[in-house]
Amino acid sequence: MSRNTPSTVYIGNLDERVSEKVLYEIMIQAGRLVDLHMPRDKETNKHKGYAFAEYESPEIADYAIHLFSGLVRLYNRPARFAMSGQDRQSAVGSTPPVTPPMTPGSSSPEVQSPASSRVGRIITANRMLARA
Repeated sequence: MSRNTPSTVYIGNLDERVSEKVLYEIMIQAGRLVDLHMPRDKETNKHKGYAFAEYESPEIADYAIHLFSGLVRLYNRPARFAMSGQDRQSAVGSTPPVTPPMTPGSSSPEVQSPASSRVGRIITANRMLARA
């Protein structure tokens, strides 16, 4: 990986069962990937729980962070997204987004889920693996 930091997204809090293929299928939805890297332990060959996705431009990387933050859960763990090199405390998605409470019978756009309006239905890793 060329480590083009302005175009590289850090993805953290990944369960050990998350495969590179599943992560690629998620990240490609934001734009063309130049590279996807999941660092692995030299002894066990299991990934270390984080990855780096390099996009063609910083704008696409920024879009990916905002698109996926608070929306992606893999094996019941919320994935965290940030620009590569950004400290963990300021990572987008490190705290859950605030969603207004739903009231019965409400159809106000402010009360409906912002996630569904941005990306539609969210597909979990379990459902993606069942298709493969």
